Formats: sequence, C-alpha cells, structure tokens
Amino acid sequence: MSDFLERSGLIQKAQRANETYSDAVQALIQARHEFSTGSGKEFTEALKIQDELKAKIASSEQAIQEYESQFQEEFKNSGYERTEGVQAILRAKSEEAEILQELRDALADSESKNLDLDAKASSDADSLRRLYMATYHAWARAEFFSFMTTHGEKIGRVMTLAKRIGTMPKIGPNGHRYYEVDPLERMSSSDEDIEKMRQGFIMEAFRECTKHYEEGNGVEFPSDMGTLDLGPFSDRSLMTPCEAFAKKMQRETLRQPA
Repeated sequence: MSDFLERSGLIQKAQRANETYSDAVQALIQARHEFSTGSGKEFTEALKIQDELKAKIASSEQAIQEYESQFQEEFKNSGYERTEGVQAILRAKSEEAEILQELRDALADSESKNLDLDAKASSDADSLRRLYMATYHAWARAEFFSFMTTHGEKIGRVMTLAKRIGTMPKIGPNGHRYYEVDPLERMSSSDEDIEKMRQGFIMEAFRECTKHYEEGNGVEFPSDMGTLDLGPFSDRSLMTPCEAFAKKMQRETLRQPA
C-alpha cells in the first residue's frame, strides 16, 4: 500500500462503501420480495376485480342504450301502442338497469374496501422506491471510492496545485513553506470559497465528462440491483398519506346515517 493510500484512508473508505452497498442490495431484495408477494400483489388482484367490474358496467350501459334505441323504433313502428314487442324491450331494459345498478354498487363497495389496501400498498411501494435509490447511491459511492484508490493521488495533486493558484510561497519563522492568500481575495471570500473558485476549472472538466453519458450513453444500473418494479403503481400514482386520510374521512362521513 502506498503512503498516500495509507494516509488518506481510501482503502478503508472503499471497503466500507462496498459493504454498505452489499447490505443495501440485500435489503432491497428482501423489500422487493415482501412487496411483490404482499400488499403489491393483493392490490394488483383488487384492481383486476375492479377493472372487470368497470368493463361489465360499460357493457351494461351500452346494452341500455341499445334497448332505448330499439324501444323508440319499435314503439314508433307499433303506432305508439303497448304491444308485446314494446313491452318485451322495456322489460329487458329494466332488468339491465337493475343489473347496472348492482354492478355500480359492487364497484363502489370494492373501492371503499380497498382504500386501506391502496394506502398500504402505496406506502410500501414508496419505501421500495426510496430503498432502490438509496441502493443506487450506495453503488455510486462504491464506484467512486474504487476509482479513487487508483487515481486519488493524482487527483489530489492537481487539486492542491489549483488551490495554490495566485498565492505567494513564503518561508515562515519555523522554516516551513506556506502560501499566503492574495489580500484582494481574502477581502471578498472565505478561504474555502477561494479554494473552490481556484479549483473550479477542474470541477468543470469533471462535469464536461458527464455529458458523454447524458447524451444517450446512459450509465446502466448494476445487475444485482434488478429493476424498479412498483407493480400496480407502474402506471398509477401513489396515494399520499394526506390523500389516504382525506379519503378515509370521506368514507366515514358517507357511512354515517343521515
């Protein structure tokens, strides 16, 4: 191990970053399994039932419209008499209207019962999303420290050179060299701000390097992270805690007797 790596502690930092990433991946795998077999799965199944009810409602509404058209035509053709054909259409329309109401009631009841499940699944999905991004952040740190163990010494050197731009080397009373900040710079900025300003061209060069990836050459996530699958919320907004509370209050209000 070089003196630089030993003094900088980069090896230890890289090891800790890798351990943190490994722990984050394991937590992510566990959370993904719990969501996909728990609230995420339950809510997906509940939404499937609701979608089936909605399809039946749409079909029933279409049937009623067709019965109405048939009635108008049959009633007109019968000379506006209550013939058996006219009454048969009215009976079919009435029966379909009853079916439609039952379907609508079933959907409303399903949506009300699934409110708590929606809130729970939303919360679990949001936790999974946050954990996924935290794992990505841990991976980025691990990649950075891995890079620094190889190139950190050279980067540290050029950053130090940049920090001393515009300073005047002097020999102090103890015989050691030090660098005095330009008086004009000290009047306008803190030492930290001065360093950042002088090292700015280096940071700008780093940012320029990222444009290669931002312009169509995206960085791929590590395979052990998998993909972020939020199940029923892939194309559906998460319910916020405030929305869940408001809907619960509305549900309780509707339950109260008039």
